[in-house]
Amino acid sequence: METLKPFEKLRGCLPPVANTSVAHMSIDPGLNAGWALWTDSHELAACGIGSPPFFDWDFMTVTIEKPQVYPRMKVPPNDLIALAITVGRMSALAEARFADVQLVTPHEWKGSTPKDIHNARVLNALSSKELETVKIADREVPKGQRNNMIDAIGIGLFAYRGMKL
Repeated sequence: METLKPFEKLRGCLPPVANTSVAHMSIDPGLNAGWALWTDSHELAACGIGSPPFFDWDFMTVTIEKPQVYPRMKVPPNDLIALAITVGRMSALAEARFADVQLVTPHEWKGSTPKDIHNARVLNALSSKELETVKIADREVPKGQRNNMIDAIGIGLFAYRGMKL
């Protein structure tokens, strides 16, 4: 029997709870999930890793990356099952807050672009104010988990600005 563990501790930067313009969240799921909060005008408001901050805002939409099986994939199938369970848990939390949940596959939002190139494109698509938000979050996010946060931002750019980088 396997016990479901709680989500990792939230790390990153958060806008003040009084900031009512936070309307969307994008999530790269996993043990150290990346998350990004977006204003109603689709600007990055906050980002980080760990337990997504579901309970501080009322979201219109939450967009979550859905696991995808690729031919000749090296990832063990049971890892994808565990990831799918995590996506289900996150979807349920979002729906409990009356948010619309959108699921996107990695291929839909980023294609087959190598991670280092895609991460650079994501960061280049941000305004100077948004880059400052990422810089603040970087102080809290371990270097090896930064790519999860950047992927969450990339998912948000796709879902809320229509950008496939």
